[in-house]
Amino acid sequence: MTGKIIPLYVICSPFRRVGKTLVARLLTEFHVLHDRAVTAFDLADEGPQLTDYLPNLTIPSDIRKILGQMALFDRIIADRDSAKVIDLSHRTFNDFFRVAQEIGFFAEARRHHIEPLVLFIVDVDPKSSAAYGMLRRSLVDASLLPVRNKAELRELPEDNSPARTSITALEIPLLHFPLKVEIDQKAFSFGEFWGLAARDASDELEIELQVWIEHVFYQFQQVERFIGSEPTSMRVGSSSRYPSRAPGREQQRSYVPEGVFKFAPKKQRRAFGMGMTESGTAIIAMLQEAGGELRTAKDRIDQLEIEAQKLERRATRAEAWLQVIKEEIKEKLIEPKLHG
Repeated sequence: MTGKIIPLYVICSPFRRVGKTLVARLLTEFHVLHDRAVTAFDLADEGPQLTDYLPNLTIPSDIRKILGQMALFDRIIADRDSAKVIDLSHRTFNDFFRVAQEIGFFAEARRHHIEPLVLFIVDVDPKSSAAYGMLRRSLVDASLLPVRNKAELRELPEDNSPARTSITALEIPLLHFPLKVEIDQKAFSFGEFWGLAARDASDELEIELQVWIEHVFYQFQQVERFIGSEPTSMRVGSSSRYPSRAPGREQQRSYVPEGVFKFAPKKQRRAFGMGMTESGTAIIAMLQEAGGELRTAKDRIDQLEIEAQKLERRATRAEAWLQVIKEEIKEKLIEPKLHG
């Protein structure tokens, strides 16, 4: 990424449980899928945290003390190679932006070709609109983009300031409850699922999740295109199609390499030369037949692996469902009787 704009995402909200960590996970894995270096910073103080999902990519941070503030801001500026994702706790929301403004952090970041983009998770609470308005007025050296993470939200106040981006908001659609339970599992990886779904996604819920991820990733791509750091290693979009794993017949070669003929013994070279039309064609036909059988066997093995992974995911999903049902029974049936 040297010489290019490096994105710095700050995912925030003054409220808890609005989907900050989910957006941070998606953004981090989006960059991993593009084979781009990315570092995530976890400023949350309640679980499940970003470090629970992506421990190898996430650095726990604490800005309640000056040393923690220095460690975080200095590391972001010093790292010129990787995109940054900050999962900001609702408890440190005010402190983070206050300190950033006092030290001129966002202006300094831009001088080092780091483009700050604040992703604000909007909420129906009136305090959310007030906090969004505060950031819109105070952020001079950082762009601000709302993220709608629920189906129905009160419209944001009309923004009469000059537009800083052509994208009005990021939309994170709702998922059916079984899928929400599945992606909330700490072992779940959007990247691993994306790779598997590209090979085979026949289950109705899997197709829904595949389309959901693609929709979100397409929006991320549009954002990065605007700020000038769009990756080129992978393109996603609502109309994209995954390529076939095996090349077509027109791409397969059907000849014996010249080097094989050149280094064959003289008697065999003469035999090759004399009977190339008949014997050569027969040899090629046998090679193609054997190759076809090998490809068929490999495809069958791949299919069995995919089916095994699908069964494993369904078992995990069922186990999560049972846990949810268990908690519901305990909360609504058992505990009321114990305290009744």
